[in-house]
Amino acid sequence: MKFKVVYRKKTGIKRFRIESDKNDELGYAEAETLKRGGLSSLVPLTYEQRGRIYRFTYAAQGFVPLSKMTGEPFAPRQLERMLTSFYTLLLECENNGLMRQRVCADPEYILYNEAARECRFIYVPLQSFAPVENDLKGALIYMCDRAKVPPAEVALRERVLDYLRRTAVFTSVDFGAFLQSMGLVGEDGAYLPDIARDSAWLDTDQLGDRANHGLDFVAAQQRAAVPTRSEWRLVRVATGESWLLGAGTYDVGRMPECSISLPDVVGLSRNHMEFLVEGSGCYVRDLGSTDGVNINGARVPANVYVPVSAGDMLTLGEEQFEIQ
Repeated sequence: MKFKVVYRKKTGIKRFRIESDKNDELGYAEAETLKRGGLSSLVPLTYEQRGRIYRFTYAAQGFVPLSKMTGEPFAPRQLERMLTSFYTLLLECENNGLMRQRVCADPEYILYNEAARECRFIYVPLQSFAPVENDLKGALIYMCDRAKVPPAEVALRERVLDYLRRTAVFTSVDFGAFLQSMGLVGEDGAYLPDIARDSAWLDTDQLGDRANHGLDFVAAQQRAAVPTRSEWRLVRVATGESWLLGAGTYDVGRMPECSISLPDVVGLSRNHMEFLVEGSGCYVRDLGSTDGVNINGARVPANVYVPVSAGDMLTLGEEQFEIQ
């Protein structure tokens, strides 16, 4: 069996193909399930038969192999979403007649979707593909062991590693129960956003008499947990230009392909910094620029997500930008 992956550092995967050995037997029902798509954890494929060989082409353009990105700083809650990706995979395999042993567990072939901040997986619908060493639990340990998470999430990473290393038999039921105990997924297996997690963790036994008065205390707590803002704005002080920052990531630099391209800012690097807007928070990360990123006059460390607040002033190159 041959794996052919064309990867570009700046643009991610360009092509992902697998060719079977001669006379290998196709799992037709599995191949058709993947061809139809609709499974959020598995990369869709097309396939063709050439003589005695099957060729599978996966729609993985722009994805990044897990092995290439675990050394990079993780965004806030990125690890949580990647963990739930593995759980979704287990559930979708069970619910669609697919064998988890035929999922590529090698970190070279587990793919990261940066836009969704989730993992996507390659399934090989061949009768011969069920290697003993295909260990999804091992892939999770690999990911967590190398994840450069924000300081607030180190405890989460260590707790996950402890669970994985103590678990002899890795099943969807046990893993799902663990994720639920951490408040990361609901009973349906879906990732819990912040507001849902806050209400899920609300312990009414601690409310005392407040649980019995006329106010709907749970609803009040949920309203209080709603983020006060989901959009931010970056304003260039010198010109008044501004850019709306909704949920997602935005790179800033002199290159025309940057989300916010500023070729005329003196001292700005080609790919200078990145904004991340997630939930109610806004974060900045210096991408290893020459002159760095300063918040209110203090330089931030490179390759670390740092939260910002409305009114903060960023110095990029020789210009000032305000966060609103």
